[in-house]
Amino acid sequence: MVKKRVKEKSIKNNSNDLEKSAPKADKKNLQTSKSRWWQWLVFIVLVIIIISLVLVLVLNKGDKEKEISPCEKANDSCFEDSCPSGYAEIDTACSNGKVCCKKIVPVNTCEKYGNTCYLGSCPSQYGQVDLACVNAGDVCCKKIVQYENQTSCEKQNYLCFKSIVPEPGCPSGWLEVGFGCRLGEICCQEIKNQSNVTKVTLSGYIRLKQGNCMPPIGPECKNELINTQIALFGRTYQSSMDGKYYRPIIGPRTLMNSNVSGMTGYYRFEIEPGEYSFFVRDPLHENDYYCNNFDSKGNACYLNISISQTLQIIIDHSTQ
Repeated sequence: MVKKRVKEKSIKNNSNDLEKSAPKADKKNLQTSKSRWWQWLVFIVLVIIIISLVLVLVLNKGDKEKEISPCEKANDSCFEDSCPSGYAEIDTACSNGKVCCKKIVPVNTCEKYGNTCYLGSCPSQYGQVDLACVNAGDVCCKKIVQYENQTSCEKQNYLCFKSIVPEPGCPSGWLEVGFGCRLGEICCQEIKNQSNVTKVTLSGYIRLKQGNCMPPIGPECKNELINTQIALFGRTYQSSMDGKYYRPIIGPRTLMNSNVSGMTGYYRFEIEPGEYSFFVRDPLHENDYYCNNFDSKGNACYLNISISQTLQIIIDHSTQ
């Protein structure tokens, strides 16, 4: 009986050992399977990377082997059949029968005729003219020519503009006239409608105010009629002036002494209706053109005259 129990116990122990060893074997097989799966995944990724690198090298080699046309070497562009808007066709060769096109750089009217665009106002030694710039807020500025150095064109109240090659001509709204300018320039007259023009009268007195005019005003404060000259220019801008004085780009449209019919300081013009800037020569400042009236648009001593009127002008050197 004892032997039989010992034998049964032995069989039971062996059975327990088998049950314990079985899960260990399954776990080991599972770990081996996972390890192989990761190996395959890494292998596939490496293959994809290698293939991608080979393709990149082949494509780059193909691009380098492509011939660059003379057009593209000159930083221009080749297009099929014709050039798109904003480009002009040129004679430089392209490959595959394409046409070579050069980008057109836009040039505003102001700079096209030898002037310069500035933001807001013209700097010193420049005068503003009515030609278009591209950017909003820019004004067209022309280099000021001293009055005594004027060309025959400017002495006739016209403007000299840069001559455009190969087709020289005046800007739109201007007409070429046969007076001399500097080398490379052309003389232009602004076109105006002259039909049914009725002249108007502009008249008045010019006074020179000087001395101590602080209140109470004494006898040293003088406000006297003077004989000088009044000049009417085309519309002039404050940016063309040095303080109260103007050195014109061109001469005045008309100039008159302020001594009409023996009356000191009196002037009288018969002029066409239109836009003017009026100046008087200041005898206390080397007879430079004087103006001390500016509007919100930067116009200097501006006058838009359509009917006859009287205008009193004061050159003020007084202590206010």
